[in-house]
Amino acid sequence: MKLLVSEGNDPISQAVIELAFLAGIDVVFATADEKYHKALREKGAIPLPLENEKWLPIVKENMDIVIDGICQDNFESPHAALNKNGKLITIGMAFIMNKEENRLFGMPLCAI
Repeated sequence: MKLLVSEGNDPISQAVIELAFLAGIDVVFATADEKYHKALREKGAIPLPLENEKWLPIVKENMDIVIDGICQDNFESPHAALNKNGKLITIGMAFIMNKEENRLFGMPLCAI
């Protein structure tokens, strides 16, 4: 199985990477700023650039599981990374939650 974790340097994603290997996932990709790539390699993950336009061509339609906590593009790129039977797990929306925009009950309208 192949797993992609967005923002692989944050604490939740770090835990996901470790748990993935314990669960028997074969390959773990993790997006992060370049300064975190060495640490990701040491954990056994394959580091990818943080920007979705750079990592998507590498993993497009190839992932069994994508765990996304960023929501850079309303989950379009994580969906595109999945194979035909793949599953997307969303654990946050850091990117859109940090932007100023119209909200409904604290949630960005584009997320609703």
